[in-house]
Amino acid sequence: MPPGGCPWPVATPSALPVATTASGLKAKRQYRIAVLFPNAGDPYFQQKAYGYRDEAAKTGVKVEFFDAGGYANIEKQISQIENATQQKFDAIAIAVTSSTATGPALETAQKSGVLVVGDGVFPDSKEVIKRGEDSELAGYQAGKYLCSSVKEGSVGLLLGPPGIDLIRLREVGVQRALSECPKVTV
Repeated sequence: MPPGGCPWPVATPSALPVATTASGLKAKRQYRIAVLFPNAGDPYFQQKAYGYRDEAAKTGVKVEFFDAGGYANIEKQISQIENATQQKFDAIAIAVTSSTATGPALETAQKSGVLVVGDGVFPDSKEVIKRGEDSELAGYQAGKYLCSSVKEGSVGLLLGPPGIDLIRLREVGVQRALSECPKVTV
């Protein structure tokens, strides 16, 4: 059995870059940033919130968090986008509940002077800045890793909650990579 006790290969993000902030960077004024999460109770988003709070304290900006309460609560997140726009936040950082449904509200926010940054789970918009990994590429890289590790046989995909664009895009990437590896089947 391989190290760690896992009998099958697992794709890991061991070579992912780590983001850092320039030492001593301070905002010229106290900007207000609305941070919108699809599911703030998720440990992944809890860690992101910690990072936002920590960097905000270092740079002198104010962050306010908004939780849609789950990926299915698309209308709630759209309402949060509209409220942040009306309240004239300087910026919105968002991991979207739906890449397509949130796009129009985010583009409206941007047109009204609110800087919009997609963070990790991106809106489907050419107008919005995107920060984070490319989910389809991440899936493709995981698929290539499986292909090189398994070489021949069957693999199973554990995809996570249905209907989430990030999951769908990662599956597309994995399937594309595995299509290049004819001796490995899903």
